[in-house]
Amino acid sequence: VNRLVRLNTDGTVDSGFSIGTAANNAIFKVAIQVDGKIVIGGDFATFNTVAKSRMVRLEANGAIDATFDTGAGFGGRVKDFALQTDGKIVAVGGFTTFNAVARLRAARLNSNGSLDTTFDPGVGFTSEVAMVQPLPDGKYLIVGNTFVTALGLPRNRSSDSDRTVRLIRNSLAALDLRVRQQHSGLSSRTTGNTFLAARSTHSTRVHAPASFRSPTRRKHRSTLTATAKQTGRSLDTMAVKVRGRTGSI
Repeated sequence: VNRLVRLNTDGTVDSGFSIGTAANNAIFKVAIQVDGKIVIGGDFATFNTVAKSRMVRLEANGAIDATFDTGAGFGGRVKDFALQTDGKIVAVGGFTTFNAVARLRAARLNSNGSLDTTFDPGVGFTSEVAMVQPLPDGKYLIVGNTFVTALGLPRNRSSDSDRTVRLIRNSLAALDLRVRQQHSGLSSRTTGNTFLAARSTHSTRVHAPASFRSPTRRKHRSTLTATAKQTGRSLDTMAVKVRGRTGSI
């Protein structure tokens, strides 16, 4: 199995999912479209010996979808991507080009794999972007570990390796959200609130009007591994791992 496998409901390998030699390097993200096709992003140059630079779309049976053509593909690894309801794909990572067109670590593709030129981040981000999350209002939440500018504007707390979070509109106006942790996950809610899962000293909730707060003022020296539910304005439950033990707050 070369970095990708599909399992049956009993845990056995699905022999009907035929991917040949699959990816020749790391896969970071897999997502399934509503039509059953599978989008894969990572740091690979080929998939089943076919040139597919960092992104490929498969049919449900594992065959490469020839209707999804990214040309020369991404000039650097794809760390994350998000599927939109209109079929477009927003990708982020360490790349600086897409199909020989400058796209500094953020790009949007049409459903056929071509570049969506209506989404142009301009000077983009100064270093790798780790995650992207579409929000209900059409904006994007962008998470990075080390970038210090976004779209040419300062977006870090200091000159050290503070981690940053950015909210990007379709029109590419960046809003400044600052967090001092390395983030390992995020999830948006229809209420407009977004939760960040992080290896950090406290948990963080990001609100739609570009403010952010901790659910409590108390610092939690633990690793946040999951979020559970929210009622109204309060965060009711959150699964955490404290010194190797799992509990809740």
